[in-house]
Amino acid sequence: MKKVLRFISSDNVGVALEDICKGDELSVDGEKLDFTALCDIPQGHKIALAEIEKDSDIVKYGHHVGFANSRIVKGDYVHVHNVRDVISDWRGNIKHEYNPENVTEISDEFLIPNPPELMGYRRKDGTVGWRNYVLVVSTCVCGNQPVDDLRLRIRDSDVVCITNPSGCVILPNDRDEQERMLLGLARNSNVGGVVFVGLGCEAVLADKLYDQVKDEKPCACVISHQYKSCSEATDEIEKKTREILTEVRKQKKTKASIADIRLGVQCGASDWTTAAAANPAIGYCSDLVVKNGGISILGETCGWFGGEGILIKQSRNKEIADDIIQLMSKIYDRCLFF
Repeated sequence: MKKVLRFISSDNVGVALEDICKGDELSVDGEKLDFTALCDIPQGHKIALAEIEKDSDIVKYGHHVGFANSRIVKGDYVHVHNVRDVISDWRGNIKHEYNPENVTEISDEFLIPNPPELMGYRRKDGTVGWRNYVLVVSTCVCGNQPVDDLRLRIRDSDVVCITNPSGCVILPNDRDEQERMLLGLARNSNVGGVVFVGLGCEAVLADKLYDQVKDEKPCACVISHQYKSCSEATDEIEKKTREILTEVRKQKKTKASIADIRLGVQCGASDWTTAAAANPAIGYCSDLVVKNGGISILGETCGWFGGEGILIKQSRNKEIADDIIQLMSKIYDRCLFF
């Protein structure tokens, strides 16, 4: 008897937990089903658990994930040959309306009565870092070589070297975006100190970024054009990095709490096990953090398609729900353009 996973009782499809052959008997949650497999179904693929009429919803995780292109009977293989996706005509398939009465608060079961005492590095802005890295970041592609060379010289897990594939001949809006991105990296709570590395003639200026961060944490700036060679510039970068690393390692951890946690999640290289294990585990952890005062940030907005109904339903107000649709609409139109 082959095992099938059904996520929610209302699902009309399940996931094959092992390779299924035509005629195999099936079970869900240890209970034998009253039908057998009508064809071979690979592990991780969908099998119909109910009769699904043409143009009806394919329901998985309790949510609409597609339309049936033809009538699908119990035990049949549910895949691209008989399913129409909801993304190709995403605008035409948007049926979500915000209703504040549908917003569900996180259960009180996630409250921790005696939360553990955590230890972290309290930054000047009040946030807490759980790591204490020294970040060495290049602000332009032409300034990457010394940073690459430094990576070979300092083999220390607390030193993170980041190069930049751009930063030179770019338009003002691109420059502003890159500056915000690099400042975001430098100001990350897990970064205890930072070294900005520039060439000296780029659009994204290392000394400009340095001026904005120098009063917040140990910081340095190296402009390669001020030295006679790339090797000499690397020597200076190494010197400043080691000085900051020494200073950072003198920093002491202080008491923190779950409320100081800032959890960032994003879509990864998904496969059929993602929804079965990884996503529920991350969701549980996220609820736990948020219920106890922390913050969870959902990233990679291009991966929201098909799940926007959940985000809209759980939006704090209609303005947020409208912003989600507006953002996704921009991404959708951009994809159509390309």
